Amino acid sequence: MQTKLARIAEIAKEKPKEQFTSLYHLLNEELLTQCHRELLMATKQQGSIKSQKQHMRKSGIKH
Repeated sequence: MQTKLARIAEIAKEKPKEQFTSLYHLLNEELLTQCHRELLMATKQQGSIKSQKQHMRKSGIKH
């Protein structure tokens, strides 16, 4: 699945005016589950970074 998405990204980058009429056939449970997992991980990382920065500010550490 990832190779199909990578190919779409490649085409979009090479041909910015290209119009994709239907991407529905690429959506399936596996892809949506993978995207959900990645979003959760990104959210956790953001939260971790935010709490680290808050801790550094409270401690008077400059970054």
